[in-house]
Amino acid sequence: MSIPASKPCERCGGRIPEGRFSVCPSCLLSADEPPVIIGHGTLELGEELGQGGMGAVFKARHLRLGREVAVKFLPAELASRSEFRARFEREAHALALLSHPNIVTIHDYGEEDGQAYFVMELVNGKSLQTMLPFSPERAIEVVLKIADALSYAHRQGIVHRDIKPANVLVDERGNIKVTDFGLARMAGDDARGWTLTSPDQALGTIYYMAPEVLKGAAPDPRMDIYSLGVLLYEAITGALPIGDFERLPGPIDRVVRRALSQTTEKRYATVDEFASDLRNARSQVSKPDGGLSPAEQHWLRAVALLYATASAIAGWALLVSMTPQAVEPGELHPLAITSARKLDDGRLVSLARFEVWPTLGALAAFAIALTASGLLRRHWSQAGLDRPDPAQPLRESRWMLMLGLFALLVYAGRRLGAHSRYSVLANYSPFFGAMIVLVSMYVLWMGVLEARRRARPLKSEPKLLVGVALVLLAPALELIAYALPWLS
Repeated sequence: MSIPASKPCERCGGRIPEGRFSVCPSCLLSADEPPVIIGHGTLELGEELGQGGMGAVFKARHLRLGREVAVKFLPAELASRSEFRARFEREAHALALLSHPNIVTIHDYGEEDGQAYFVMELVNGKSLQTMLPFSPERAIEVVLKIADALSYAHRQGIVHRDIKPANVLVDERGNIKVTDFGLARMAGDDARGWTLTSPDQALGTIYYMAPEVLKGAAPDPRMDIYSLGVLLYEAITGALPIGDFERLPGPIDRVVRRALSQTTEKRYATVDEFASDLRNARSQVSKPDGGLSPAEQHWLRAVALLYATASAIAGWALLVSMTPQAVEPGELHPLAITSARKLDDGRLVSLARFEVWPTLGALAAFAIALTASGLLRRHWSQAGLDRPDPAQPLRESRWMLMLGLFALLVYAGRRLGAHSRYSVLANYSPFFGAMIVLVSMYVLWMGVLEARRRARPLKSEPKLLVGVALVLLAPALELIAYALPWLS
């Protein structure tokens, strides 16, 4: 069909096609004239709702159906260009194939004296672009609805190719509507004769476009996945993921970075896979462990246990080295002993020594713990689990303080039981005290590792530090009480 030659609008100078209109639709509506009726008497145009690269949208009333709709016109300055006109028609065809609660519904398509338009569902709301950023929970909720809409479109063979906040509408009830399928292109559209874009021509908005789009690659659902990754990041931070962008909470960061992979092979294969991973990320972030998966939690506990074991061995080596002993002269090595006093029976009192095997055992245990810790931290860094959150208190601090108070109570019971008929408590209290110390070392290292992951300084955790001091108070007092007679 031939396209009429365009002419300037008599009022604003804009280009309009030849035909019944002597002015552009915007000027018609602003004039004090009778309502503009198009579509063979079915549509009464109202106010302009907005404009974009692919057309202007007007509010209208469908006179036959008796309801309000939206009418989108192809820009007048593009009406005479066959490629843009065909692209506009393709948007109507693409939308006509789609029926989904999160996609704007198309009702009709037509032409008025060379002015192409289509009639679509009127969404009373505003663009997502005007509402960002959101909380992570709300951002994920919105993106999952967009993903659901795209999953449906992909199953129909349609790739949107222009997913961005400006093309997502939010109605008054908070419902999400994806619109502007003007750049949508049928996957395998060569067979349908809808090939409109040359290999070296890129469409869309640059920051939301996958790298392969710029190279003229064929339509692929993974292009929309890339755009979803950009939108998700922007919805949470209010900024675009450009360059070395800031990390998001661990599991969400993993989802975004995989979606934004520069190669399609490393991206999610389908929108459904992206949505499933995002749902899992949401459930992990809401947990008090800060987004660690069950396997990662086990790894963290194992590393904390290694550190606790190394600390126990180091404590044992220190205790053996600092405990005064009476030994035969030949049992002391010149380089191991620090001080000695001779007894009347010829033995020597060793007040402190360098115990070789306990000390080497402690060093080996710490070497194993440090290796495991290094591997864990590298995994956190690569997986985006290093989540700076210095304002969030550590739950381990509360447990450490409780253990410190319990250790103090057990020690008090031991001292009291030693001078009463309840000597059984005094006999077993060293065992309970040792168990408390071991558990406390595990809780302490859990807190230290989590504090490093969240970049929270330990000085901000007074409960943790006080708990450690209370746990070590009883062993320190017992060691002093044992050593004093030897020192006199």
